[in-house]
Amino acid sequence: MTSTGGAAAGDWVSAIEDRRNGGRLVGMLNLRYVPSLEYVQVTVETSHGSARVDPATVVVLRRQEVPVAELERGDPVVAQSGWRRASTLDEEMAAGFVRPAAVRAGGSWAEMFARLYELAAPLSDAGWKVVKEMREESREHGDSVMLELEKAGIVIELEYYEDGGLVAFPVEDGSQDHSTRQYFGLEDVTAASARTAFSNQRWI
Repeated sequence: MTSTGGAAAGDWVSAIEDRRNGGRLVGMLNLRYVPSLEYVQVTVETSHGSARVDPATVVVLRRQEVPVAELERGDPVVAQSGWRRASTLDEEMAAGFVRPAAVRAGGSWAEMFARLYELAAPLSDAGWKVVKEMREESREHGDSVMLELEKAGIVIELEYYEDGGLVAFPVEDGSQDHSTRQYFGLEDVTAASARTAFSNQRWI
């Protein structure tokens, strides 16, 4: 188990944010035991708000910058049955109460978008125009990036997941009968399988 130097709630620390492309943050460490979920949240409080961090990257800069009692004051979890004060980060990690940072595949957001644009190239060649880019972080389903494309009043959405899956569907096809809209999903999508699927939908 990675040692975090005995970091405890109230310490002034630096840590890497637990998200894709997460940068290193500096702020006050907060450890919150949540009885209903039986785990310890590991966050860093900065001037921009609270951020979940990778617990294995916490580095203590100053001890007890803020008293623990001050962090607990007004926190609704304190009133929950079974609540307890979290011990040091090392102890909570060793006891299995701290969830490790999510393992994220697919590279950076830019790399995921680049892959999606490669898959969408046959649509662009057929006259579809990208009208919107979106992205979503999800520990449950995996991070994804999305494109909305429009052609002749029809709008479709492509969503590419970090595990290599692709989902596509019409957002607006000019029809009042939504049951006729065609959805499809591809696992481990390739340029060839995407092109075939687009052709089957008569999008190219």
